[in-house]
Amino acid sequence: MKKPDLGRLARGFFAGIAIGAAILCAILSYPELRAFLKGPMARDGMGMFMAFWMAAVLLFAAAVFLQTLIHETGHLVSGLATGYRFSSFRIGSFMLYRGDEGLRFGRFTVAGTGGQCLLEPSDTTDPENMPYEAYLLGGVAANLATAAAAFAASIYAESVFWIYLCVAIMLAGVAAALLNGIPMRIGGVPNDGCTVRMMGRSAEMRRMMWVQLKVNALYSRGEMLRDMPDEWFALPDDAGFPEGDFVEVTLSASNSEGGRYLPNMFIRYQDGQPFVYVADENGLLQQRFLTIGNDLWGELTEVKAGLDDNEQIAFPYGSDVFEGAQTTPGSYEDLMTY
Repeated sequence: MKKPDLGRLARGFFAGIAIGAAILCAILSYPELRAFLKGPMARDGMGMFMAFWMAAVLLFAAAVFLQTLIHETGHLVSGLATGYRFSSFRIGSFMLYRGDEGLRFGRFTVAGTGGQCLLEPSDTTDPENMPYEAYLLGGVAANLATAAAAFAASIYAESVFWIYLCVAIMLAGVAAALLNGIPMRIGGVPNDGCTVRMMGRSAEMRRMMWVQLKVNALYSRGEMLRDMPDEWFALPDDAGFPEGDFVEVTLSASNSEGGRYLPNMFIRYQDGQPFVYVADENGLLQQRFLTIGNDLWGELTEVKAGLDDNEQIAFPYGSDVFEGAQTTPGSYEDLMTY
């Protein structure tokens, strides 16, 4: 049995306390909400108190969803305004993306994200000088702008319902801005601030991001990697491999430094321990815990141990994904329309 990640649990616990304290302080700063807490919410018995409490929780959850939608829309608007083209827009597991026959709807999730807006950079854009700040930070700016508007609206609101809704939207916006703007990794995935910091430090990182966005867009439209320009995948001059040399990448079950990089969307976590689902010799899903290493671009994770050569890895999301489930081979198009 895997030991729980106590550090992660502690961070989650104290983060929950901080968020709860912020909500309570914000509520108590409004006389109308204080009066409601002391009046109808407290005097009509525990049943009414819990009913009001559950309604407040649901309204706050709606505010979080709204701010997630606003955040991704901020990426979309800022990216389109700086020369990008639409590729995909996802909230939760529901996604609108540009396929080979136009816009399509599908279902897709990435661990550690509530949504994602991926755009395609222009073909004429110099990869090393691509505009990225507005696109990557547009979501944070949209959250802060919405939070400021909600605060202004709360001052003029008269009913308890509208005051609380404005406060919830304001708090959810500030929380979204902080979680996405302060450089950090959430579930192993770098947030917007972390990505901006990495790209600001390296022209090669900007080039790789440009390639990554282009590959994602073309792949979504059905173009294969072999049909994409070779120069996109050329190693930088200081990579240390003379022209004509080649490397063989193998997956080792040892703790050596060599390993294969696996897309983050295939890796899940249980009590802080990374794992994947693989197909066993009978075609049934089997949970396999991993030893992981370096992170590449925030999209790939090095697998140092836990997998053998030629094992088939499953897409680990959905109600029918559990240990012992029957596996079905699928294509990339199947994955995008899951």
